[in-house]
Amino acid sequence: LNDRTRAWWVMAITISVALLGGRTGVLILFFICSFAALREFMTLTNASRADHNTLVAAFFVVLPVQFYLVWIGWYGMYSIFIPVYVFLLLPFVSALSGETRNFLIRISEMQWALMICVFCVSHVPALMNLTIPGHEGRGVLLIAWLVITVQLSDVLQYVWGKLAGRHKIAPRLSPSKTVEGFLGGALS
Repeated sequence: LNDRTRAWWVMAITISVALLGGRTGVLILFFICSFAALREFMTLTNASRADHNTLVAAFFVVLPVQFYLVWIGWYGMYSIFIPVYVFLLLPFVSALSGETRNFLIRISEMQWALMICVFCVSHVPALMNLTIPGHEGRGVLLIAWLVITVQLSDVLQYVWGKLAGRHKIAPRLSPSKTVEGFLGGALS
C-alpha cells in the first residue's frame, strides 16, 4: 500500500507540474511518457538487430513528428500520420535490412507499438487543441479531468478488490487484480 500511495503522489505532483507548465509542460510530459512506453513495449517484441533502422525511425522520427504535429495543432495530419503514412512506410524501412525472418510479426508489433505508445498517448495533450465554445483556453481542465477520472477508477478498483475481491482476472499477468475490484471500480 505504501508503494502504491507513493506512486500516486509522484504521479499527482508530476502531472500538476506539467499542468502548471501549460501546453508545453503537458506536451513534454506526455512525450517523455510516450518514449518510455515505446521503449518498454519494444523490449517485449521480436525486434532484432535487423530492425535497428526501423527502431531509430520510430523513436527519433515518428515520435517527435507526431508530437510536433500535435504541438502545431495540425489535426488533419496528426490524426492520420501514424495509422496511414507510418503504417505504409515502416515495412519499406524494415525491408531495407534484408531480414525476412518473422518480418510480418516484427512489423505488426512495431506498428501497434506506435499506435498504442505514441498515437494514443499523443492524443492526451491534443485535448488542449480542442475549441469548446465558452471554454476557450481551458483544455488543461480536460486533461485534469481525464487524469483524475483514471486515478479515481484505479483507487476504487483497488479498494473494491481489497474489500470484496475473490476472483482473479488474470493471475499470471496481474496477480492482485480481481473481477470484483474491476466491476466495483467501473460502476463507482
